[in-house]
Amino acid sequence: MAVKILTCEMLSGLDNGLFGAVVDRELRRLVDDLEDRGHDGNKRTLIIQIDFSMDPSRDPTSCGVAIDPRVQAKLPPLRSGVTVGKVAAVPGGELGMLFRDDNADSPDQGTIYDAAADIDNN
Repeated sequence: MAVKILTCEMLSGLDNGLFGAVVDRELRRLVDDLEDRGHDGNKRTLIIQIDFSMDPSRDPTSCGVAIDPRVQAKLPPLRSGVTVGKVAAVPGGELGMLFRDDNADSPDQGTIYDAAADIDNN
């Protein structure tokens, strides 16, 4: 490959073309998230950062520069709904957090199976 002048159009060629593939991958991740959860009203952000420094491995008189590109898709956190729990005594006398895995709205809500178990135990 020939020597290129660094321009916006040429950024994808950094690191032997790997940076372009990395940007495409993060962009795909962002688009996939928009497709899955875009109705949530949150923004997604693609951040491209390129750090430039004098390359210490080169002779300072040669004007060698290290170009360190990175890209990151910032996506809203993945969330589920809220589960209501309560602090109560657990076996052993300590306090613990209780919740129902079959009813996220109330740790006190019973089911027909609980009622049947109460009848069986009496």
